[in-house]
Amino acid sequence: MTEVNIHLDGKYVTKTIAEWVHRRRDLAKNEESAWRKLTDKGHKEQYTTQLTPNSPQNVIKRRLYFDPIERDKKIELYRSEPSLIDATLEITNAVTDLLD
Repeated sequence: MTEVNIHLDGKYVTKTIAEWVHRRRDLAKNEESAWRKLTDKGHKEQYTTQLTPNSPQNVIKRRLYFDPIERDKKIELYRSEPSLIDATLEITNAVTDLLD
């Protein structure tokens, strides 16, 4: 029943203690894992030549459908989120009276 505000990614998010525990245990890890799967697999732009000697070089360009900077920020956010949740819930636990 007790709602807790936690400052995440520049804004305050309000959830109950049970929701925060579930988010800390499972959901933050799942979201971090999803963002980690976005990768370019180390592919680089490169030049190729055709089999004939007079043909021009072609450029193979990589195309990303995500922003690598945004991906890195999200990975760091979801990696650090469980410790933020733990710290806030410890304080909430210490200062909140038990319900009868």
